Amino acid sequence: MSVADTLLLGIDNFVACTGCIKCTFWILLIGIILQIIGFTGNKWSVSSTSQHGLNYLCHRPTDVDKSVVCCDIFDTGWLTAAYVCQTVGLVSSTATIISVLLFTCISRTRGQKYTRRIFQNLALITGISIGSSAAIYRGYYWRDHILQDHHLGTSFTIVVISCLAFITVWIIISVNGCTGYFEEAPPSCPTAQTPLLASAPQRDRTTRDTSTRGQMPMCAICFENQRDVIFNCGHFVCCNTCATTLQNSNSYNCPSCREPVTSQRRVYY
Repeated sequence: MSVADTLLLGIDNFVACTGCIKCTFWILLIGIILQIIGFTGNKWSVSSTSQHGLNYLCHRPTDVDKSVVCCDIFDTGWLTAAYVCQTVGLVSSTATIISVLLFTCISRTRGQKYTRRIFQNLALITGISIGSSAAIYRGYYWRDHILQDHHLGTSFTIVVISCLAFITVWIIISVNGCTGYFEEAPPSCPTAQTPLLASAPQRDRTTRDTSTRGQMPMCAICFENQRDVIFNCGHFVCCNTCATTLQNSNSYNCPSCREPVTSQRRVYY
């Protein structure tokens, strides 16, 4: 599949997503942007005489007569802990958006099966990591800062909002996960071109779809040849000739369950 075909499939699958999944995607994208802005802002805390962020620059008094130097008063290991948590959150958020894009563009079946779990788990990990970095920074900053006019900066607020965005994504996926990832089949997957197994159940009750020669089940599409192809979904419903015809059609779906066929195997008697 070419890059253009993959891109078109991804757009088509995104259009077919439910409204909650679309909303979740945009919230996730906004959360990542806010996280990057807050991570690189370097203004998590501000005062009239100093400012520092994750890339900590310790304030040293300009008056040489003063013997107090803030770096000698408290251990700044908590800044490293906040930096590590924020880095983990940045990596997991990047993994979230990449995996979602890959699964959506490659296959609707894979997206249906795996994307909700990946969305849910990585969004939770990202939210916890970002929230932990903010909690560590806020708690130790207020405890250890020696200046009286200090306050938390705009970048810190942006990081907190990003944390709330990822937690919101996790809640939406957890609540909406049981309804499925996609709505009805997208327009590019026509249903009229692929034969359906409309009368197969009735035929199974009467003739059992077997031939008089060898008692082998007959193809549920042409009712002439023996079934000798099994699809990846597990259904054993048609012959190799009909399977080839389906494969060359625009919509290569199993005539029994309507799942997209990604692989097939011949069965030899």
